[in-house]
Amino acid sequence: MPEDGTYLATMDGELCGQAEAFTGMCGFENGKWDEDGMVIAWMPLPEPYKENENAEES
Repeated sequence: MPEDGTYLATMDGELCGQAEAFTGMCGFENGKWDEDGMVIAWMPLPEPYKENENAEES
C-alpha cells in the first residue's frame, strides 16, 4: 500500500454512477483511501516542473 499522501488514481466509475473507470487525484491516509472501495490502481504524482536555471538561452 502507498504511504499517506495524494496520488493519481484510477477509480471504478460504476461505484459513483459513471459508465467507465476514470482517473483523478485521491488521498490515502491511515491505511485508507478517501474514496473507499473505488481505487483500482494508483501511482505517485510526478515532481512539479522546475525550470532549469542553467539552461542556455537561444
